[in-house]
Amino acid sequence: MSLTTPDALAGGPLTDTRRHLLDAATDVFAEKGFREATIREICQRAGANVAAVNYHFGDKEGLYEAVLTACRNDHRNPESHLAMDSSVPPAIRLEAYVRWMFRRVLALDREFPLGQILNREMIEPTPALSRVVEVHIRPEARWLGGLMSDLLGPGFARDELSRATMSVVGQILFYKHCSSVVHFLDETLMPRRDDFEAHVRHITDFTLAATAGLRARREAQSGGASAPADSASPPPFCNPNTPT
Repeated sequence: MSLTTPDALAGGPLTDTRRHLLDAATDVFAEKGFREATIREICQRAGANVAAVNYHFGDKEGLYEAVLTACRNDHRNPESHLAMDSSVPPAIRLEAYVRWMFRRVLALDREFPLGQILNREMIEPTPALSRVVEVHIRPEARWLGGLMSDLLGPGFARDELSRATMSVVGQILFYKHCSSVVHFLDETLMPRRDDFEAHVRHITDFTLAATAGLRARREAQSGGASAPADSASPPPFCNPNTPT
């Protein structure tokens, strides 16, 4: 995977050696995770001397941080742009998001390694996890929380929106983190490159039905009038230590 975005420049000039190290490290960290990745293998793939990592990045942790920075925008594709287009109806944005998330989580697009790296952070956290959350995960969670608010309508508290948001992501992550169990239960249920659209459609339809049900129940409880949301409550997944 070639890191050609301006973010790859972070931390120093993008010399040929630095670029090759970033490219090789991105692939190795995505394939093996931070703990199993070795500086020796990364340098072998990059065609660089082992000392080059210390020179350009300080150590393995510094190289990992640089990869995370360089990967910041690697997820941009037509699905992500459609999902984040506020002029598009929420249901269509939801389907685009589910498709985009599926591709990243299940590594259906090998040229976008950030999803693989984030997957490993979830099951094998590194000291960089807090930064991963703040730079990559929290902004997306807040955006998805906003989309769920659009789907549900007014009258839902922050914790309700947060749970709805996590429910969407959980349906997708299940296929990644429980893949071994799914294989034993029924291997035909595992999404494949040529049939994952059926899973995208199912999760989208299931989520839309759930939001419609929650909305109808809320309206019934309020006698047909939607209760206003708590304006003093911060949006879902905001950092309580920073301004919203």
